[in-house]
Amino acid sequence: MFEFGFPWLGLVNGIRSNDSDNLDFMWAYCLPWFRATSKTQYGPMAVHVIFFNELMSDEIRGIWHAYRTASLMGHCGRNV
Repeated sequence: MFEFGFPWLGLVNGIRSNDSDNLDFMWAYCLPWFRATSKTQYGPMAVHVIFFNELMSDEIRGIWHAYRTASLMGHCGRNV
């Protein structure tokens, strides 16, 4: 529960609330999960997200954090 359930709930709530710090942490935290479950797309994508997060300037990172999730229904604040 503590190693998977609570972090997974944190990830879902981070996506819903656009919590960038939580999302950045969860990409790194979930990388072993992706590799262990043979998620062939998510493993490399996690490496790319972590890598580019470290390379971004503060200005670009601010834009990335503001717009990394978007509401397809147009609801402000939901970002689902």
